[in-house]
Amino acid sequence: MSHHAIVAIQTGSNEYDIHHSPNGAYELYLSELLSENTANGTSDVSDFDTGDVHKIPELEKWNSHRDAHLDGDISVESQYADEPPINPEPMHTSVALQKVGLPINFDNIEAFYLVRDGSVETYLPVWAEPNVIRPWRVHLSVEVYRGGNLPSSPLEFSAAMKEADPLQVIDAETLAPSNNWLDDRIVSDVVLENHEYVYAMHHQMVTESKSEAEPQSQNTNRTKVSGLLATDSYHFSIRGPSDTTATQSPVGRGMFLRIPNANTSRYWGIVDDVNEARLETGSRLNVPNTLSNEDRSKALKNLVVEILAKHGDKIAPFSPPPFGELANELSSAPSNQPPQRAD
Repeated sequence: MSHHAIVAIQTGSNEYDIHHSPNGAYELYLSELLSENTANGTSDVSDFDTGDVHKIPELEKWNSHRDAHLDGDISVESQYADEPPINPEPMHTSVALQKVGLPINFDNIEAFYLVRDGSVETYLPVWAEPNVIRPWRVHLSVEVYRGGNLPSSPLEFSAAMKEADPLQVIDAETLAPSNNWLDDRIVSDVVLENHEYVYAMHHQMVTESKSEAEPQSQNTNRTKVSGLLATDSYHFSIRGPSDTTATQSPVGRGMFLRIPNANTSRYWGIVDDVNEARLETGSRLNVPNTLSNEDRSKALKNLVVEILAKHGDKIAPFSPPPFGELANELSSAPSNQPPQRAD
């Protein structure tokens, strides 16, 4: 769980500066901080009064961890409470509202704050990817450990992993279409609640491996990357290819769902609904045969229909294309003709 957030602050009639927050999704606390500063007329992030935000506990993430041949080389990223809650240096400037979602990693950003017209709007970035089981089966291997049974330090965790037996290994064999893996409580729980985090970690691992100098002749498709991921219930050891085409890019691929009053209960309720919708569409696509573009298009429509059925009134029209337009098109259907699944 990254707790990363994005803050878009209006600087013109249709211009926004986009800032990164390393832990701004934590209990959606930035909503209050932004509201207080907006009420005071402050628009420059560097002038924000952060007040008691320094009391937020340290949030530690375990990052990817180099190529597999460097086994044991672990990097740790820590966000300390005395660092700025919002990076005052914008990632992008003067971005039109319709384009604010284009540079966002939708599988690794857990909150989006929009500051405009003197108010703050809080959104959940929803990764709109229906095919979440098949790429895991084909490309990834995830060892699952009980969170409370291993040390909290990543270095100690890495050492303990070599001595401990995983609760489960979720790989090609586990997720084979012929297996009833949904009947296995650990496998189904992990895939349902953590598939987004697993893919986010793999994407981060791939990005970091690409930043290292590699010989031109090296076949990167055969290079493996590995990393550790900690959640509330489980720890994971993830291994996968360094090929960037192994899974669908999450950049700009999603929609924003409004969280009224930054209510955390509603936030997690929507997260659960979206996870279930992705699991359903992903299970349908987890078949032995090759997927066609028509299969993918139908699955995407079905995912949007499922989200729209429960949270259609919360989908932001400025969500990246085609999701904003598709949601508007489906929601404009007559009330006596609700959006239909593609299958």
